Parts: sequence; C-alpha cells; structure tokens
Amino acid sequence: MSVDLCMKGLGFALNGKLEESLDAYSEAIRVNPWNPTAYGGRGMVKLGLNDLEGAYQDASSAIELDSTNADWYGNRAYVEMLRGNLAEAMDDLNKSLHLNPFYGWAYTKRGNVKFMMKDTSGACEDWKIAIGYNETEAMDSVYRHCF
Repeated sequence: MSVDLCMKGLGFALNGKLEESLDAYSEAIRVNPWNPTAYGGRGMVKLGLNDLEGAYQDASSAIELDSTNADWYGNRAYVEMLRGNLAEAMDDLNKSLHLNPFYGWAYTKRGNVKFMMKDTSGACEDWKIAIGYNETEAMDSVYRHCF
C-alpha cells in the first residue's frame, strides 16, 4: 500500500500536481512511517513548493531510515545549498559520492558548491567528471568558468 501511494505521489509530481503529490506521499508515510522513499519523495515535493525546512526534515528522515542511499544525501545537500549552508551541503555530497561514485548529478552539485566557496579549480574538476555522466548543467558550467 505504501509503495503504491509513493508511485501515485511520483505520478502526480511528474504531472506538476504538487499538492496531490504531497498528499499521496504523506499518506504513504502514515501507512508506513519506516518507508524512506516516501520521505525522500515528499521532501522533493516540499522543495518544489519552496518549503526548504520541510524538505530538509524529510531528507533527514529518509537518511535516518536508510543511510546507504546516495540520493537521500544528495537531496539534503541540494536543500542545504539553497539555504546557503555550503559546508553542510559539501559534507552530504561527499557522503553521496562515497556511496555512489558514479553519481553524475552529485558531482555537478558538488562542483556548484565548490564554486560558491570560491574553489574554481575544484569545481572545474567535479564538473569535468560530471560531463562523463552526461550532466548538461556541468557542461554549461565548464564552458562558463573553466577556460
């Protein structure tokens, strides 16, 4: 039941129906409060609704339930980056990449954080790795900042 509700929440989110998605993920959590996917999905919906604190709390809950999933750390890192907590974002991106060293999105975001921390050479290194995973945002960043 909880998995079905998560799929329903994902479907709503993909169709831009964020309030309906939020409701489906919240119901999934009510049915099974130990489902990290429900927290992760709801956190991303909250991010889309500009609820950064709620997104952070849900990402943290997903990590508490499953600390082996690189996505949960990546999600929380992205929220921390948006909140201006760059050191915390860097920590979570490093954890994410430790768990999944092939996670191109995390290399892109870590490059962004390094750039925001005035480490352009480190940012360029990460963005160049991310390009190998077809991360178009990283390609744009390399062309803008690394030549």
